[in-house]
Amino acid sequence: MGGGGGGGTLPYKKIDFSHLPLSLFGSGLEHVLRFFKFGMPEIIVHETGGNIKVAANGLGAPLHQILCRAPEILFRRGQQLLQDFLRSAQRKDGSVWVVQGGYDVEVLRKSCPNIDFHNVWSQEIAIANNCFPADVEPIRRIILQLTGDFCEGWLPRYRVWLEWLVESYLDNVVSRLQAVEAGIKQRMEAEGPQAILYSIGSENVLEEAIARVANGQNIPVYYFKHGGAENLFLLPSILDPYLERNQVIRRTQFLHSSVELHDYEKSPDIHPVVTGALLRPSFPSVDIGGRKILYSAGAPAHYTFKEMRKIISDRERYIFAKSLVEKCAALDLYLDVKIHPAEWSVGYTFFRALCDRLESRGKRIRILSGGTIERNLSLYSLLVLDMVSTKVLSSAFNLDLPIVLYVPSGFPMRPEHYDDLKKRVHVVQNADELNNVLNLHANGNLKNSYGEEFKGKYMGTSNINDALYKVKKVMRDNGLGITV
Repeated sequence: MGGGGGGGTLPYKKIDFSHLPLSLFGSGLEHVLRFFKFGMPEIIVHETGGNIKVAANGLGAPLHQILCRAPEILFRRGQQLLQDFLRSAQRKDGSVWVVQGGYDVEVLRKSCPNIDFHNVWSQEIAIANNCFPADVEPIRRIILQLTGDFCEGWLPRYRVWLEWLVESYLDNVVSRLQAVEAGIKQRMEAEGPQAILYSIGSENVLEEAIARVANGQNIPVYYFKHGGAENLFLLPSILDPYLERNQVIRRTQFLHSSVELHDYEKSPDIHPVVTGALLRPSFPSVDIGGRKILYSAGAPAHYTFKEMRKIISDRERYIFAKSLVEKCAALDLYLDVKIHPAEWSVGYTFFRALCDRLESRGKRIRILSGGTIERNLSLYSLLVLDMVSTKVLSSAFNLDLPIVLYVPSGFPMRPEHYDDLKKRVHVVQNADELNNVLNLHANGNLKNSYGEEFKGKYMGTSNINDALYKVKKVMRDNGLGITV
């Protein structure tokens, strides 16, 4: 069993800074199939050919939805291009490096036309790959020996792949780090950025190298929050020490809520600042008298394997979705199913087959495949979610809208905050509890627990301008020529 897998081949000749993070086998279902194929004995590998695709007769609805949204998309993109042009023509009073773009960084960029936001990530990858490697032979032998011993004992069929992965990472990434940091230092001294921005924190060795060099140059580093308030209700993540709770980088950490301050009490090199979210959709008032339901479905379970304990299984989602569709059909309720953009074709095929099989797909049940869900929340009188870790949940917290949240029994919720969540949303753990909630909704008796106390505790300031002011003031006080 010491050899490689049965039908798999190594995905690249080598890996380098272009392959960070190490998504070497693709993503989603493709990743799962290739990973299994690589590790299986050759005698049981049998390819049937083809990928899961939306049947030709199922493309009509997504295409129709895109065409209907085309004028609004073109208007929004055109408006964005005009604003970008006007900002580019304005005199610049300072510059920042953007290592990671994202929601909060984009809001900040739009509000600071006098600051040059320089996206450096692609450039830094290309430069890093061309740096001269150092000799890593002293640690190479030790690490490869440890890798081989581990694989032999635990993952023998993946030994070839994992040894290649570690060896290639040592030869093409680790060996260049010293030269990479020296080059980053030279460019920082030449360009003089006044701040380094990360939308979710340093996720890999190159992002951390940029922040580490900035620390040495006394250039302020700013991390924005990864995700929204929804993550506060889950048990701490095993990834937190590598994202917003990274203890290595000296920085300012922007937070959404004072509840999060507790996590940084023992972090002297991190300056936490509670601002609230910069990106917070604005909604018109909701007509609670309607009965239209929006079901925001989560991604397929195979889409990510970062934290398996925080992912509901496909079987759990199927049982929940089946119960929801059947009950809405029985109660004659309007239901829109918004499929997750991750592998949307898999989601669309799944929900279309589910609705067709139940003979309940018609004018009262629609499957939506495109568009930003937050823009449309105000069109509904009830929101149904089957995952906790989604920004849709945080966005809905700001809206006077009843929320149903599926949380399977035993899901890793954070006890000290879970009770507050259950006061704000209708948590259901099985089909019976879901049916009870839908009955109340159909009869107009479903309680809406929207309240300012919950928003104040978990969402921070309710005013986006206040949140933006706090961020810009911190940066201005640290030397950035920003207009507050």
